[in-house]
Amino acid sequence: MMVSLKNNLAEIGFALNEGIFALNTLQHGSGEQFACGNVPLWKIELLDRDGGITELIADSMPETDQSDHALFMRWLCGEYCRVTVSVEKSGEDAFELRISVDQLAGSYSVREVHFPHFAWQLTESEACKLILPEDAGTVYPDPLKTLEIGKSHLFVPRLQSRHYPHGNFCMQFFALEKNGILAYCGAHDPAALVKAFCLGCDRENKALTVSPHWHCPDTPGVEVKSFPWILALNEGDWFDAAQRYRKFALTAPWTANGALEHGKKSPQWLLETPMIPLRMHRGVGHQAEDLIADAEYFGVPQMIHYYMSQKASFDSNLPFFFPVVPDFHSELKKLKDAGIKVIPYLNFFSADMNQPDWDYLKDSVVHINEKGDIHAWEWSCNGHTLAEMCPASPCWRRITSLVGMRMLETDVAGVYFDEIGMSPAYTCCAGNHGHIPGDPEQFCASWNTLIGGMKAETAEFKDVPVFASEGGGEPLMGNVDTLLVGNNNSPYTKPLFSAVYHDYVMCYGRYTFAQELDDPAFAGAIESKHAEQFIMGMQFGWSRIPWSVIRTAAPQIAEFVRDMAWAWSDHSIYLSAGKMLRPLTLDVPEKKVRWARAWNDMTGTEFTMPAVLNSIWQCDNASIAVVLVNISDCEQNFEVVMPSIQMGDKVSSGGGAAKYRYPLPQASQAFQYNYCNGRQPRIVPSGDSTNGFHINMQPRSTAVLLISSEKSYGVHQ
Repeated sequence: MMVSLKNNLAEIGFALNEGIFALNTLQHGSGEQFACGNVPLWKIELLDRDGGITELIADSMPETDQSDHALFMRWLCGEYCRVTVSVEKSGEDAFELRISVDQLAGSYSVREVHFPHFAWQLTESEACKLILPEDAGTVYPDPLKTLEIGKSHLFVPRLQSRHYPHGNFCMQFFALEKNGILAYCGAHDPAALVKAFCLGCDRENKALTVSPHWHCPDTPGVEVKSFPWILALNEGDWFDAAQRYRKFALTAPWTANGALEHGKKSPQWLLETPMIPLRMHRGVGHQAEDLIADAEYFGVPQMIHYYMSQKASFDSNLPFFFPVVPDFHSELKKLKDAGIKVIPYLNFFSADMNQPDWDYLKDSVVHINEKGDIHAWEWSCNGHTLAEMCPASPCWRRITSLVGMRMLETDVAGVYFDEIGMSPAYTCCAGNHGHIPGDPEQFCASWNTLIGGMKAETAEFKDVPVFASEGGGEPLMGNVDTLLVGNNNSPYTKPLFSAVYHDYVMCYGRYTFAQELDDPAFAGAIESKHAEQFIMGMQFGWSRIPWSVIRTAAPQIAEFVRDMAWAWSDHSIYLSAGKMLRPLTLDVPEKKVRWARAWNDMTGTEFTMPAVLNSIWQCDNASIAVVLVNISDCEQNFEVVMPSIQMGDKVSSGGGAAKYRYPLPQASQAFQYNYCNGRQPRIVPSGDSTNGFHINMQPRSTAVLLISSEKSYGVHQ
């Protein structure tokens, strides 16, 4: 027996088969089917007072109530509870799913909710693309071949779950494109619960298994209700998936400060800073004199991401970053006198279990799981074991606030919080931290109030500091000014995070490594990684190779990046705070590149990129910038065609690139700014936006087309 619901463009259906009640139909009006397999729609884990766990799954036909608009399915699960799943139409192409667990026996609480479970059919084709918000964003063509399940960017085994909030899964959605039809699944949850998106690639059955789940507070007898999950089917691709999520994201609390251009979030000087160079070590290439010489060479504002300010070795004695090395204050003064800003590294996510104060700390601050154990790992290069801390612990909050404020009072421009937006978030079950044991909301809420408290305390500083963090920490955006999203280094990167959030939070970084400078097999890696940062609207950062070394060993690389930095600086209103419009597909050749994905990856990954990378941005006055970078050693000639909105059109109505229309008058003209071994004279390219601008680009060059448009309101909506 099957129950289903239809709207104008899609159908969703459920059926009982061999004792499993599953989502077995998710079909677009064109006939493209996504659902497959026989996966229980939900699993509920209950916890009794003795610590026993009872698992319940969707294994029977539910009682159903149905109308033209909605479907309600209810299961009475013996003496334990009742489970209800609602499915409601949401527009002409989407469905909203929720689950609730109530009528709990008094001695039970809901431990975990696994919902919605399903499997998506994959095909062996590059027309099949898996879209994941990993790091800056990833689109896997032919995921049966390319999906990296069981490997991390450090090439070590790991679980198949993507934790949220987490730099490797930075937003709450994913999507699958097949033959131009897009299936979207998003958790539109403004509370930012700690979740795990478990994805399995069943290559034998050509299926992607999906199993999101989240922990619940230990509150016996209390009903649990979920946030909405959106399943949608429409024509489209990765950009359409990002735009659908953006509609939700701009209603979430982490975007409440408004767009960057409106000036309520980050200081103007940060929006005008193209470079956040990494000062990773002490010694040659990393001293103030080296950094000042680099800044003079590039000639643009810089903010140094400053490691190794503390006397202790790296990641030792966490979270205590004092005393500092003897020359820290003098180095800081030299940099400040040269007009260079500094944000030191702090790590408040972890504590060093080898430090002298560990016995005093462990009983009051450490994250505790349900078994009463701590979550610890050996990550640090010094071999010390680190333990994850609970940000709700009153003791931990006092310690980290004092350390953070002491660092901010050294006259730095801000601080960088390591790991918070990157490392897997876990729920804490300790009973002495001032939160409900197992509460999945406390992780994000506690970090936000901790960082927000420092932000409030520094609001009266003469120079208001900025805050940075590691990873695409979506829920931290309200308090964090710029996010390091360079961890993944994926050859399948697409700017999903920029497409959703570029005009609401700044981002920076893409790891570059010594072998990419020293080994000819990696020729072009440094240039293409920086070009990708540029066209994603990110600040340049996280080269592990000092720029003083690059300038000496490979001046042509430094010149190429300097041209992009000048273009970024000249057009910062677009590249720091503009709204991303759909990038173009240009008729240009492909270029082979090889990237190292980790410091110890000496083989690298070879793939192709377009010879000319591009992105398009709109700022509040409605003008548009088309950003172009030729990463090849050849001159490139191509057309830039931008179909205009017609009367009655929406700016972006879905439907992929073919149906997209740009918010500008027909046949618009442009100015072209070229950067090739320096700033070149401005020109007016032939052609127009409707029929195509005729663009010529010199090898290894950058160009920006500026197109004025009619004033429109709500650019950042």
